[in-house]
Amino acid sequence: MAHLNTVGERILALKAERQDAEAAIAALEEDRRQRGAVDLEEACAILDSLPNLGKALAAADPQLRRRVYEAFRLAVEIDLFSHNAAL
Repeated sequence: MAHLNTVGERILALKAERQDAEAAIAALEEDRRQRGAVDLEEACAILDSLPNLGKALAAADPQLRRRVYEAFRLAVEIDLFSHNAAL
């Protein structure tokens, strides 16, 4: 019967570890919410709600484009071999 006691004790220990881990995860999630972190699904929803201003930006004068690029820390990469530009 000593063997069953050991197994039972191990089960109790594992349950306690699980509760501790779940509490730690909950604390991390609460900390993230308090810091204003956004989860991936929320971030995607926010990005999807933004209008596509690609055409308007392409038609804007160069000074305005430069200010927008600097404000959002964007850069244009030009690949001379493939004749492509990427934002």
